[in-house]
Amino acid sequence: YYITAYMYTCLVKVQQSPLSWKLLQQQQPTAMVATSTVGVLLVLCAVLGLALSSHFMGAIIQWKPESIGSDGTVTIEISHQASWKGSSSNICGNTTVSGSTLLGEGALDCRVGCSGNVGSMLFYCTDYSISEDWKTGSRSYDYTFASGITQFEASFKSGNWISEVGGGNWEIRVKGDLSIRADTHSINNSPVSGTRPIVKLKRGCSMRIPVSDVDGDDVRCRWAQSSQGECAGVCQAIPATLSSNCILRVNTGISTGLYAVALQIEDFVSTSSSVAMSSVPLQFLVSVYSSSYSCDSEPILSSSLEDDSVVEVAVGSLWHETIVATSASQNQDIVEIVTVSPRGLTKSSLEQIPGTRNWKVTVSWTPERSQGGPHAFCFYANDNFGLSSVERCVTLKVKLSDATSQCDLNSEEILADLQALKYHYLGVSGAFPVQSCSDLADRKPWSESGEFWINPIDIVTDHASTRKVYCDLERNFTSTYGNGWMRVANLDMTNPTQNCPDGFRLYTLSKRLCGRHKTGCISTFYSTHGVQYRSVAGRARGYQLGTTDGFASQVSNNISAAYMDGVSVTHGSSPRKHIWSFVAGLMEMEHEHRHHCPYSSPRGVQPPSFVGNDFFFEAGSTRHPAVNVLYDDVLWDGKNCSGIEGPCCTRNPTIPWFYKELPQPTTDDIEVRICGNYPPDNEDVLVELLELYVQ
Repeated sequence: YYITAYMYTCLVKVQQSPLSWKLLQQQQPTAMVATSTVGVLLVLCAVLGLALSSHFMGAIIQWKPESIGSDGTVTIEISHQASWKGSSSNICGNTTVSGSTLLGEGALDCRVGCSGNVGSMLFYCTDYSISEDWKTGSRSYDYTFASGITQFEASFKSGNWISEVGGGNWEIRVKGDLSIRADTHSINNSPVSGTRPIVKLKRGCSMRIPVSDVDGDDVRCRWAQSSQGECAGVCQAIPATLSSNCILRVNTGISTGLYAVALQIEDFVSTSSSVAMSSVPLQFLVSVYSSSYSCDSEPILSSSLEDDSVVEVAVGSLWHETIVATSASQNQDIVEIVTVSPRGLTKSSLEQIPGTRNWKVTVSWTPERSQGGPHAFCFYANDNFGLSSVERCVTLKVKLSDATSQCDLNSEEILADLQALKYHYLGVSGAFPVQSCSDLADRKPWSESGEFWINPIDIVTDHASTRKVYCDLERNFTSTYGNGWMRVANLDMTNPTQNCPDGFRLYTLSKRLCGRHKTGCISTFYSTHGVQYRSVAGRARGYQLGTTDGFASQVSNNISAAYMDGVSVTHGSSPRKHIWSFVAGLMEMEHEHRHHCPYSSPRGVQPPSFVGNDFFFEAGSTRHPAVNVLYDDVLWDGKNCSGIEGPCCTRNPTIPWFYKELPQPTTDDIEVRICGNYPPDNEDVLVELLELYVQ
């Protein structure tokens, strides 16, 4: 029984070695040579026991969509990077790094949504370390899923981990959702990550797991789980904590030595989502050491490659970078600058810069067309004290070069490139406008705030409606409709290049401010460019001039009249419809109660019914104001609110920003008026800043 079990285990390993399997198949199935066959198998098992046992050092598997067939099939590109003991079979060196020799073993097997082998786990050597005894490499290939498949899982499973972590089986499992996303209108891309095979960490110190996501999704890390077939013999094998934002910290009381780390990197459509769109396995080793040095006594890296940055590299173009490492003291020397690279990237020999504690290497890479897309590139330095620098990782994003020949592309590849090009320039070029800022946020959620081209009317025929606007893609102003706000007003009189809007009077007192030039209301309009909106958000910063007296100044309960001293924000004209009021009170202390904040005790004059609760109320003067005197307490910022105006300042927690959902969608332009019931040489409300956004 024990011999049979041993031979079965060895037979699995022989199958993983193509040469050995071929040798075994050459044995004829006759009774006379049966003993010989068993003998060959036992010899192969003994040899492979040395070559294949205790040699695994971690891996990562990630994926991205390639195409959707006319028959509904989905093709993805699967990329893996695997690390093995350097002194095991198939040594990796400078020759294999620059060559095309396939190393490694095994296959990625389907678990859900497919069948059989998804692809080989063989790889092209990219990096190695003699001092740490490891080699690592990567490879990519395509796999096509049948029509109707929306979820898949595949795993690489075998044995054993290196003996320093106790051997044992490994399993790494990748998962993905192949359905079309509602926000990007395309299939999801998995997160991208990578790290060196062995990370050195002092007791109690931490490391950041490098992650990036081309879709701009919320990326989180978690421990791999045995119950989900993700980690086999190394599930939570290290005494450490792992935060969802991918910080791994080893415990202070941990024993020194090597530990296997198995985690899953997952992307979510938003920070509030609990359903992962893909799950990428990352497994590696941590070497824990004890030292009197602090966590930041390691070598220091210097390079133009900032951590977490994205570097664009054109297909067929040479990219190179010099990486410099500085030792922490005169007694410490840099012995190695280690890289974890995409296939084809080369590294020069380590050399010291004369007269300094600096050592350098130069890395070079000319990516091939098949390597289009993001690639993780990580590097770190080791010194002669056994200390390692903080690892720095960047994303090398391979893009098409204008000089790349198109002669070898078929029509499907050209169409795919054109679609990718259109998607890249969506909103960035006037040739590819979006309908609105919220449309941009839905389709390109990772975009940063800035100016983009929109056309809310007809992006095909009405080119005259295409215009550039500012889209704020970070704030959501507590909106139920998510991100993507178009800025319609941006008045900032602290900027000397800006002037007051048409119809407003420029004041040049101690500040440049905008106010009235007559009794009553003066107005200006801000265009919404025909964009349909239902939400409005904004803020204003103003100052009290003279004897403004809030709602006590009402000449009538009429939205078109001076119903208060302050700034009125409305839309529409027949009739005007109220959005928000910024009201300037008389003074912060108690006076005739009609001048008070409407929420104080006793209460001041109440706002008109069309205003409701949609207003900010604040005074700038601490005592009874004088005519034509400017008070320097900023209005509507929620600060320095004392006395009877306090209830008005604290009632709205979002101050200085307001947010308003309208009863019905509209495309109306927005009107801003400054109102007062006395001439401006008696009282006025002077505006320094005004921002308005619609969605």
